[in-house]
Formats: sequence, C-alpha cells, structure tokens
Amino acid sequence: MEALIYISVLVLAWYIFDRYLITKIKNLPPTTWSALSVIGFRSYFKRPIHRILSHIANCHGPILLLRFGCRRVLLISSASAAEDLFKNNDVVFANRPKLVPGKVFGCNFTNLAWASYDSHWKHLRSCVSCFEKQQSQRLPDLLADEVKLLIRQLCCNNNDAIQLKPMFQELVFNVMMRMYAGKSFSDRSCRYKTTGQQKENELISLLEYAIHSFKMTTAESDLTYFRPILKLLGVTGLEQRCTQLQRKGDSLIHNLINKIREKSLKEESLIQFLLDKQKEDPLNYTKEIISGLVLELVSAGINPSVGILEWAFALLLNHPHVLQKAQNEIDNNVGNKRFLEQPDLNNLPYLNCIVKETMRLYPAAPLLVPHESSKDCKVGGYNVPKGTMLMVNVWAIHNDPNTWEKPRNFNPERFEGIVGKDEFKLMPFGHGLRSCPGKHMAMRVITMALGSLIHCFDWGMFGEERVDMTEQTGLALFKDKPLMVVCRPRSKMNDLLSQI
Repeated sequence: MEALIYISVLVLAWYIFDRYLITKIKNLPPTTWSALSVIGFRSYFKRPIHRILSHIANCHGPILLLRFGCRRVLLISSASAAEDLFKNNDVVFANRPKLVPGKVFGCNFTNLAWASYDSHWKHLRSCVSCFEKQQSQRLPDLLADEVKLLIRQLCCNNNDAIQLKPMFQELVFNVMMRMYAGKSFSDRSCRYKTTGQQKENELISLLEYAIHSFKMTTAESDLTYFRPILKLLGVTGLEQRCTQLQRKGDSLIHNLINKIREKSLKEESLIQFLLDKQKEDPLNYTKEIISGLVLELVSAGINPSVGILEWAFALLLNHPHVLQKAQNEIDNNVGNKRFLEQPDLNNLPYLNCIVKETMRLYPAAPLLVPHESSKDCKVGGYNVPKGTMLMVNVWAIHNDPNTWEKPRNFNPERFEGIVGKDEFKLMPFGHGLRSCPGKHMAMRVITMALGSLIHCFDWGMFGEERVDMTEQTGLALFKDKPLMVVCRPRSKMNDLLSQI
C-alpha cells in the first residue's frame, strides 16, 4: 500500500513538474492533461476527432502542444494562429510526418503528398502544375460531357430512390481518368454489371482502389507512429492491410501505363505527359514515380469532391428555400434552352456561395494533412521544437463564433457581396506550400456538377423528414449514412432533356 502511495506521489510530482515548470522554462505552447496524453488518441476515433480537439482548444486556447502517445503535436485552432503559422513558418512546416500511409501509398515517402519539402517534391509539384495549366482549356469540355452522361442516367431513373454517392464517384473518376489516362467508363452503368469488357473491369477496380486507399488513410489510426514500442511487438496490422491494397493498385496502374505506352497513344493525358518526360529525364520519372503519382492524384482527387457534393445536396434538401433560390438564379442566367456551361459559373454568385458555405461547414479534411517541423521555430510567441507534428483544425476555424455569426447555421448569404476572402478564415484546401494541388480542378467539378443537377431536376428526400447529418469518425469528414434522394426532371427542362 505504501509503495502504491509512493508511486502515485511520484507520478503527480512529475506531472506538475512537466506541465508547469518545464513548459514555462522552455516557453513551449500551453499543454493540457487529457486522455490523449495518458492512453493516446485511438479511443477518440469513436467520435469525430476534429470536434474533440475543438472542445479541448475551446477550454485551453487556440495554440496547444499535445502528446499523442510519445509524439508532440502542435494543434492550431484559430484563424489568427493559422495566419501567424503560415506567414512566418510555412517552409518550416512543409515536411510530412512518417506515417504508414505515406510509406505504403506514398511509395516510401517519395510521392507528392508525402515527400519531404526538397528538390524532388518541388519537381513533382511543378510537373503537376504544368500539366494542369496545359489542360485548363480542355477540362470544361470533358466535365460537360460527363455531367450530361450523369443527367441522362438520372433521367432514366423513373422516380425511384437513388443513392447519390456512387454516381458522384463515377462522375469525378471519369473526369480524372479522361485527363490522366485518356479513357473512362464506356457505360456509366457498367459498375453495377457483372460482365463487361476487361478495360471496364480494370477501371472499376481502380476506382475501388482509390476509394479504399483513401478510407484506410483517413479512417484508421497509425498507432506505431505514436507508440513505437508497438512496432517492436509486431503490431503492424495497418501497414499489412495498406501493403496488400497497394499491390493491387500498382498492378492496375502498371497495366494501364503499359497499354498507353504500347499503343503509342498521343491523346493528351497525364500518363502520356509523364511518359514523354521519362524519355527526357528517366531518373526523375521512373516507373514507380509515375504510377505512384497517378494513383495518388486519383485517390486524393475523387473522395473530397464526392464528399462535398454529397454534403451540399444534404444541406439543400434540409433547406429547400436555398435550393429554390439557387434554381431561380440559374434559370435567370441560363434559361431552359441550353445546359449550364463553365463560363456561366462566373455569373452565378449564389451557387458559389452554397459551395463555400458547404466547405465551411463540412471541410473534406477537417484537420488537413499533417505537417511536421524541420527545425525549431516560434509560433504565436511560443517555442516549437523540431520534429513536432502539426494539426490545423480548419473545422474549428470554420466554426469559430468569434469569426462567423451563428457558425453552425447553413447560411450561404453570409458570403454574398464579399469580394475576395480572408484566406485564413476559410481554407478547406489548406494553405501555403502544401495546400491541395488539385483545388482549382475540384472547385470547377463541384460547382459545375451541383449547378447542372439543380438546373435540370427537382429534388426531394426519401423517407425521412430531414436528412441525417451525422458525421463518420476518422480524419476525413463524410456522411455516416448514405444520402438517399428522389428526383424528377423539371417540367421547364423537359424539351432540353429529351434531346440528351
């Protein structure tokens, strides 16, 4: 009994010394005593972790130094703290932590999302930016084609209840594959068929890989990073599952690349662009780098856009007056004699407000992709040691009552009349050097798809009075229950839709 009391006193003394004395002597950011420090963070994935971390920040401040197991984590939870961080230390925090998804899906930390901030990463980023600039004039036509195929599919639905998420997945996947590989599903319904051409089956498998790899990256915790002793004990379940999935993805993309190379196709695509670069610079464009980059862009590009589209429709169904206002705006600017086109988006401010408000309430990556400091630095006047992992809680920033009036209310009008934006109050794609490279493409796809479907159909809920807005747990922000809807062509659009 005396020994237990003695140990308890020692633990308490060490806690007080570590929290109050060491922190003040080193001028570290404030810390807090929580289950995160005691048992790690895994139990917190039973609820959305961005909400838990937001609650901790509300109690203890917008700049905190936590411990996830044995790892230091700098938590940023306000627009002012984010501004100080990115304006003064963007380069310092441009590295990535060495997590299992980066090792497996990031080809041992050499891909764009997971590579350290060095010449190799700069080369990859420049390559992707160059290709996107080349394709900027081609994207509107590809997107318009795929949106019309989706509209045609919905016209044949016969007023049955439908699940939107698989349709959005195919839409975004097809746009990306036409840009990246020069091909897409030959039949939008082929995903639900048991037979089909081999090339269709390969594309179906590639879409499934993109969905599952993103889910494994965001929904499962990398315990061995935060508690290395588990790796010594052989606890490597996540790495094994990721490796098995990655082997399948590698096989699929290698087959696709080989077919493009063997046929010597000159159709514009990212793969062809990279293969041409390989001839000029084989060291920087190896087979592994090319396949890894394409897989990464497909996986990271599909899921956030699909999630935002699903949240947008859920919000519109729960707020029919907003849906009606958006339809009126499109009717007044586009009419019913033609479909929505890319240039129209510049004349639809309310539609753009809906997209911004959706991303404010439900950012696809509420904690962004983690960063890591490459050297000692100062954030908000505090010393932050080298090797500290950074988590920016953009969900907390987007829902800060000091920044946004009634932040949990869906109110697109809050963005009306705003020229430009405060980049640190709304940053669903991150900020700075490691912001999402596909954000401009994602915005065009989301806005075009949302506007076109609003323009062509009347939408209603299936079964319930309101859409359930419960969130999934994990590091990505998706609906917990799939969105089921009913839709029918708008009467004023019947003549145009009959021609599709």
